[in-house]
Amino acid sequence: MSFLYLTADRIATETGGGIVTLNESEALESMGPCHIISRAEIGTEVYNRGVSISEPWGYDGIAESLVPVGVTLCHAYAGTFGKTIRRLKDMGAKVCYTIAAHDRVVSREEHERLGLLFPYPHLTDEALWRRYIEGYRLADVIVCPGTVPAATVRAYGPEFAAKRIKIIPHGCELPETVAPLPQTFVLGYCGAISADKGIVYLLQAWKKLAYKDAMLVIGGTGSMSPFMYQLVEHFGGGNIHLAGWQTDMSRFYNGLSCYVQPSATEGFGIEVLEAMAHGRIAFCSEGAGAADIVRPERRFVARDVDSLASLIDYVRREAKSDGYLAHEGAMDRIRASAFTWDKIRERYCELWRSMC
Repeated sequence: MSFLYLTADRIATETGGGIVTLNESEALESMGPCHIISRAEIGTEVYNRGVSISEPWGYDGIAESLVPVGVTLCHAYAGTFGKTIRRLKDMGAKVCYTIAAHDRVVSREEHERLGLLFPYPHLTDEALWRRYIEGYRLADVIVCPGTVPAATVRAYGPEFAAKRIKIIPHGCELPETVAPLPQTFVLGYCGAISADKGIVYLLQAWKKLAYKDAMLVIGGTGSMSPFMYQLVEHFGGGNIHLAGWQTDMSRFYNGLSCYVQPSATEGFGIEVLEAMAHGRIAFCSEGAGAADIVRPERRFVARDVDSLASLIDYVRREAKSDGYLAHEGAMDRIRASAFTWDKIRERYCELWRSMC
């Protein structure tokens, strides 16, 4: 058996995608000889050839030329690899593809609600869209991290409605100990700041609650950008701290009472699971794949300010009872322990063994 791991992402630990690719690739390498084609290898080849590439199509042509002979199974994550997957299929390889799908219709609506351009022709032009998902269409098995992205993929068309889709959530590392909770109530979000992340609804809910003795902390890529400051100015109110890029996520989670994933649409939201692993209560929008992980009472209606505000306020009021946050956070930590990366990697291996 000869394996190939294929991704347009960086295999690292700085981002959610990087964490997923790191664990997927390590799992595949545990199965036997494995060749890696990632953003790093593609970037090196682009440099050596002295060419430039454009997203989302550019990686595909380079990746196709790097495919070794004799691959029996390929696992792909993200990117646009229609030509590369076609070559692999022509070689007789089995292909598995992880798709943490966002809903492109919802994403476009969220951009337009904020008066922003939606500058993604491959998501709006049907011919380009079909080209964009060609690698997904050719895959033998699709992996989605939750029922929400799986439903999004099923809606791509009749071929996807009949496709074999396996739900394997993303994972987490479980810290050995749980840090003490902060003295005041601190609600946090960390991730990219973009139109479809639901930040505007979080800001509106926080403004509506008007707490005098609580803090909302927002960190991650773009959390100190002009766009984020504009969102706070137009929609925010109350005590809000913009924390910027986080280099130590454990430190971020340990500073919180609760974590919230307010996404309008989201493939998963790995921070939800990581916060739970740190013994913090986590809320999740029903528009995110991580909604499968949290308890039903921790879910709220996506893009609904009142639904989110009511959930925050309920927990904030209960938090005044001694031990409530610690007890509920401990329960969420136990729940997260079922999704540690060692367990998730084995679920991938079981799937791949069934395909070989």
